[in-house]
Parts: sequence; C-alpha cells; structure tokens
Amino acid sequence: MLILSGLCLQTVCDVMLRSWSRRTLGETYSSSSVLMVAELVKLTASLVAGGVHPCHLLVLLRKSTPAAVPAVAFLVMNMLQFDAVARLDASTFTVGLQTKTLWSAIFSMWLLGRKTSLRKWRALLVLVAGVALIVHQSGYDLQLFASVDGFVVGLAELALQTALGGFTSVYIEKYLKGSAASLSIWEVNVQMAVWSAVGYAFLASFPRPAATFDDWSLTTCGIVATSATGGILVASCLKYTDAVLKNFPTSVSVVLVTYGSAIFLNGPATFPTAVGSLLVAISVFNYAEPEAIGGAVGIKRQNSAPGSVASLTVRRTPSQQNLVGGC
Repeated sequence: MLILSGLCLQTVCDVMLRSWSRRTLGETYSSSSVLMVAELVKLTASLVAGGVHPCHLLVLLRKSTPAAVPAVAFLVMNMLQFDAVARLDASTFTVGLQTKTLWSAIFSMWLLGRKTSLRKWRALLVLVAGVALIVHQSGYDLQLFASVDGFVVGLAELALQTALGGFTSVYIEKYLKGSAASLSIWEVNVQMAVWSAVGYAFLASFPRPAATFDDWSLTTCGIVATSATGGILVASCLKYTDAVLKNFPTSVSVVLVTYGSAIFLNGPATFPTAVGSLLVAISVFNYAEPEAIGGAVGIKRQNSAPGSVASLTVRRTPSQQNLVGGC
C-alpha cells in the first residue's frame, strides 16, 4: 500500500510539474537531457541501495538484454509524454493516461494467460467512460489549446503512449516474475537504467551537444527527481503486484490532478469533469475489491442422504493446489 500510495503522489507531482514547465513557464530545455539525468539518478540510487559491486554490475549487464525492450519502450513513451503534455492540459492528459489500465488487462490475457472476471471488466469499462467524458468536455474548451490540430495530435500521442505503456507493463511483469525472479528490484532497475541512459544520451547529443543543458531551472530539477522516483516505484509495483493493479493507484491521481490543474494551471473544472473523475474513482475501488472466497476457491454443495450432514466439495485451481502442497 505504501508503494502504491507513493506512485499516486509521484504521478500527480510529475504531471503537474511537466505541465507547469512547458505550458505555463514556456521552458524549452531538451527533454532528452532531463530523462537522461533522471535515469542516471535512478541508476546511482539503485547501485547504492542494492549494494551492487562492480564485478556484479558486469554480470548484470551481460544478462540485461531482455531489459532493453522496456528501456526502448520507455524512451519512446517519455518523448511522447513531453510533447503531449505541452498540447493538452494536465487533467485531460492524466485522465487519458488511465486507459493504459485497459491495455494492461488486454496484454495480460495475451502474454500471461491471465483471466479477468466480469466484474473487473465492468470496472475497466467504467474507467474508460470516465476518461471519455472528461476528454469530450475538454474538446469543447479549445481555447486552452494552441489549435484544434494540436489537441488532436496530443490525443493521438497519448493513445500511442498508453497502448505502448500497457504492453511494456505486462512485459516487465513477466520479466520480473520470470527470468529475473531471483534478482532484487534494485538490480532490475540497474539493468533498465543503463539501457535507458544510453538511449537518452544519444538523443540529447543532437542537434547541438553543447546546448544539452540549456534552459534548465529548479522546475527542471524537480521533474528529474519525480521521473527517477517514478521508475523505481513502477518496477516495485510490478514486482510485488501486477501490471493492471499498478495502474489503479495512478488513476486515483486523476481527481487530484483535475482539481489541481483547475486551481493552479487554469484547467477545466466543470460538472462533466467532476462526474468523469468520480467514475474513475468508482472504477478504482470496484476493481480493487477482492473476489468472494466462494467464487475464488470454488465451493460446491452436494446433495446428501436424508438425515446426514451435507458435504462440501472444495475445487481448487492448480495454483491453489500448489499453495497447500497437495494436502
């Protein structure tokens, strides 16, 4: 719960800072340089916290090829995010970002063979409905955006980011609980941070290497801190929960960002926006509600002879049989 709450707070701070920096302050720093430094901070923190020695670092790097896939995906996603957050207001961006939960559920079925109950699908549909309502309302207030084209491009970038994010979350979960199950969360962060830092360093060196750190400010440093923290928290959530549940604490941040944007960033705050935020919050708690014990284990009452005590047959899934050791 502490990790999930931290992820929620990190999402609010990160989106608000990026929107404030690009839309309000008009800062023109290189997004690649910000993300490169954030990965270096995450790498340093993971090396120190995980107690990774130089020799062990070489071993981790030799086995880090699978980590290159999410590293490249995060590179594309972060570049899309910086551009999309400059075209959309903070609340619309944050609400639209929650559709990654739906993509995570779809890719979980495909890559992990995980089944999703009807109640959870209903929660996901309510989430999408809330997102659609807020995005539709924001579309009426186009004076918030540079142009209609800018709004549409921002939504397209956001859609691509969420689809890619859903796939990446499930891929990382499979990696963390599969071939990297023996590694600590810090060691996995080291692997991904190295690949990411190399990619961002390559992008930051163009077109003018000497101008890599131009127009940096205290706000920029804050974005570096929130981005680095987010990388560690996301990996921790995927290690100890799953790709879909990880997105729901992030969804709670919708309400906070929606009204924070209205107060500090002149974002939309109308009745449809409030209803959409409420739908997202309802979907969060509906999805997180545990399944009934009878439905999860599978209890079936059999008919018994008159006068005898009714017997119960407990049907366990294969994973539940492993947990009880076949007893």
